[in-house]
Amino acid sequence: METEILKKSVADACRERDSIQIELMNIVQEKEELKKRSEELSYKLLDLERQLDNEQKEVQRRLKEIVLRSVENSEDILKHAIHEVDNPALTALICSPDYLRSLTDGCLESLQDSMKITSTDYSLIITTASKIAHRHATYILQGRATCNTSPDITFGEKMAEACKILGQVVLKLLYCLKENQSTDVAVKEATDKLEEVASLADSINMTLLGEKAETLADLLESEMTAMDKAIEEAANRIQDMLTNSRAADSGIKLEVNEKILDSCTTLMQAIRLLVQKSRFLQAEIVGQGRGTATAKEFYKRNHQWTDGFISAAKAVAVAAKFLLTAADKVVTSNGKLEQLVVAAQEIAASTAQLVVASRVKADRNSNNLQQLTQASKGVTTATGTVVATVKDCGQLIDEAEELDVSNLTLHQAKRLEMDSQVRVLELEKELEQERYRLAKLRRHHYQLAYESEA
Repeated sequence: METEILKKSVADACRERDSIQIELMNIVQEKEELKKRSEELSYKLLDLERQLDNEQKEVQRRLKEIVLRSVENSEDILKHAIHEVDNPALTALICSPDYLRSLTDGCLESLQDSMKITSTDYSLIITTASKIAHRHATYILQGRATCNTSPDITFGEKMAEACKILGQVVLKLLYCLKENQSTDVAVKEATDKLEEVASLADSINMTLLGEKAETLADLLESEMTAMDKAIEEAANRIQDMLTNSRAADSGIKLEVNEKILDSCTTLMQAIRLLVQKSRFLQAEIVGQGRGTATAKEFYKRNHQWTDGFISAAKAVAVAAKFLLTAADKVVTSNGKLEQLVVAAQEIAASTAQLVVASRVKADRNSNNLQQLTQASKGVTTATGTVVATVKDCGQLIDEAEELDVSNLTLHQAKRLEMDSQVRVLELEKELEQERYRLAKLRRHHYQLAYESEA
């Protein structure tokens, strides 16, 4: 019995052993297959890595080729500009030294941008090289055109040569960008040469201005003083007229005079405040812009801006006198209310010209500029008040002089109607003639202004 049990146990153990051996063989076989599969995948992975590496190298090669061609294209643009400096056809072109000076900041900005580039920032290399080439090509050609304004031919040729040298220096900078070399030295050299060309243009400007450049500061101060005096005299005279009217007039005439002169007084006060704020802003602009130079040198260097200020000051002074004359005529019954409207609008326009001249070089965040803007709004409001007051006073006068038709006969009414029709036709004809005269005067004024600026 025990023997059978043992035999059975041995048989079971043998079967279990055989089963385990079979399972082990399957595992070994599966392991071999997995190993083989792993080796195949490893080979594929290595192959993919090689392909990816090759593709990355190809992409880098193509990117570098694109950068190379782009920078070379920028070089061609600059070389063309350098070549055109010697083109005889350009002798007919001119450019003002002031405009050339205005292009300098853009060129300097592009030069500074080139110092922020890394060797792998391909898009920035392309855009910066293109910006440098286009801005400096424009600068060189405009510099050549500026040479044509020089009264001294030799000096003009010297400046033209400086423009060509500037182009050659900038070409060195583009080469550094193309070859991923440091741009610091090239930028410094290009900046110095750019300032040299700008200085030559300033010299031409001073030559063209002649003696006027030396007296610009004095002329500006003289015109500003004359403007202040005209405004002060107008304000005082209006007060005198108001006092005299109160002493001599009564009724509707006194009411009209008081309203008109009060509105004119308010307008003159607003103008006085605006002029004061413009002086503060002017001093700030000169202080910030002159650097180590004197105020006179600043005005010389920025002569067009100074001329604009002088012209605006003259316009304000003339308009103030015109307003005073119109008010005097209205108060003494020798003028028309419409003259006062025109005078108020003229002085508002002239002060607007002064504001524009002040804003041109002002810092947008300047507190003085904000105060000037507020003062300008005050002048606009005061001008509107004068116009509204004149219209109101006109209605008062019309009501006082309204035609009484209650006692007219048929014949009298018909005769007055015909007289009124004749008067309407006469006024329409006068209006047409006056509009033609106004248009002619404006054309002549614009022509004189253009010739004086030229």
